[in-house]
Amino acid sequence: MKVVPEKIHIDQINVFKSIVDIDESIIKDLDSIEGYSFALAQESGFIEEEKAARILLNILLEGKNKAEEELPVKVEFAIETIFVVDNLDEFIVEKSEKQFMDGSIVSWLTAIAYSTARGIVLQETKNTMLNGVIIPVVDPVKLLEEENDLNSDEESIKNDKKA
Repeated sequence: MKVVPEKIHIDQINVFKSIVDIDESIIKDLDSIEGYSFALAQESGFIEEEKAARILLNILLEGKNKAEEELPVKVEFAIETIFVVDNLDEFIVEKSEKQFMDGSIVSWLTAIAYSTARGIVLQETKNTMLNGVIIPVVDPVKLLEEENDLNSDEESIKNDKKA
């Protein structure tokens, strides 16, 4: 099965959670934020009759100082992307009497949803005291292979401060 990008359409983008939580104790010392720990969880689903597929991404960032110690800064997002895939039926597979979307289409949809989420996170944090947070690029295939646990894909990202 070959994915044809022109047959994939974004139908809806829903932001269910958008939290930027900065504790008062750090407001005067925002320069101490040197980076963030990053965690991501992904869920997918579909409604075959409607040719609709859903990708839900949960993103968690926590502020870190130079010594990699956690700071009272937390950014959380839950972003759902609904797609219409013209030929979705070609990507539905059956295993143990259950239906699933083939990994190739889920990879494509996850990549599109994550790219979209990166822009949303940047835009939503741009006009905060954090001055915009750029979350890292991830391999959607690797993401699908790992557990959907928010702590399973934790890594540190540097805070790109501009003078």
